[in-house]
Amino acid sequence: MILTTLKKLELSTSELQSCDLIPETIYAGINLKNSDVLHALTTTKMSKNFISENKLDRKKNNLHTSTGTNGGFRMVNLAPQSKRSNSTEHAFLVITSAEKAKANIWSDDFDSGNHLLTYHGDNKASQNIFNTPKKGNFYLDEIFSENFAQSTQAFPILYFKLFADNRVEYMGLAYPIPNGLKSIREKNNIPNYEAKFYIDQTTSIKKEWLTHLKEGKSAKNSIVPQSWSNFIHLKPISSNKKIMNKIFSLSGGQNEATVKAKERITQSQFRHTLLQKQHRCLVCGLDCSKLLIASHIKPWANSNDQEKIDSNNGLLLCAIHDKLFDKGLISFDTHNHLCVSNLLTKKDLKILHLDTSRTFAQLKGHQTYLQYHRQYVAKDILSSSNDF
Repeated sequence: MILTTLKKLELSTSELQSCDLIPETIYAGINLKNSDVLHALTTTKMSKNFISENKLDRKKNNLHTSTGTNGGFRMVNLAPQSKRSNSTEHAFLVITSAEKAKANIWSDDFDSGNHLLTYHGDNKASQNIFNTPKKGNFYLDEIFSENFAQSTQAFPILYFKLFADNRVEYMGLAYPIPNGLKSIREKNNIPNYEAKFYIDQTTSIKKEWLTHLKEGKSAKNSIVPQSWSNFIHLKPISSNKKIMNKIFSLSGGQNEATVKAKERITQSQFRHTLLQKQHRCLVCGLDCSKLLIASHIKPWANSNDQEKIDSNNGLLLCAIHDKLFDKGLISFDTHNHLCVSNLLTKKDLKILHLDTSRTFAQLKGHQTYLQYHRQYVAKDILSSSNDF
């Protein structure tokens, strides 16, 4: 059932199981509690060629059942048969805020003007922030990790509001705001997480997409929400600005969260591009990606939007050599030789593996930016050539 215009719907269980999810639409069931409505909305129909090993699913008219409905977190896992051939465990996550917070004792806040959700984790009593029955804070920690969007474990997040009169409102897809997770102390000094999400309230969710997620299959582009595709796939650089606006532009204009979100997306793509091209630290050869930094040759603060995402404005360096380059203690001349500052001693050069006799041919396309670095950043450099 595809719904396009209605905003308040009272449906049977079977209709709830088949209908699409439209942001800011309120769903109600005939003689159903809101927990049952939510359960039906997040239940999906099996595709024709999928044979479930779960007898419970088969008994329910070939439906993939959802999860329990207690608490603010409901992780929907892959169908059992899918797990053997797919490294992903989770299909999608459902988070909820209750009008009268019995299940979620902390108050969530949704700023409709900016589409920003401030969401509280699910720790109610423990001094261990992760010791929660539904693993909500564990999931928050995973969702807000730097590489979540590009991880094979990435899963979409559906956000709902539950009302005391048994209505359920689908609010939209929730995207983690960069640096939007912080540890706080709740009532009675309980440690908990407070998380910031941007809610996409323009995109409807087709049940067919949820079926594909449940079965661990790749869905057709026509049924995958564009904002989700933008979130998990790094697009060509030319479309980066459009992607950031699509996911993170807030209707209330440029606020701090918007700026941080755009910077995080830009830097993530910049790093991903450099890792594909360079693989290892340019200076010392370290190839552990977790220890490598995508360093801008012309500093970020002085670069325009295009320069911030231009791979020719980047070097992949380990933390030590990134710091040396950032402080202008090393650079490269017009012949791509390594140059060092006269502030560094011969002993320093040996310790830091700095060999001024080396030539880096791969820097040919970087010279425009290196010229800026030599002129404005790399002061006190002792040139290794006459035309430095």
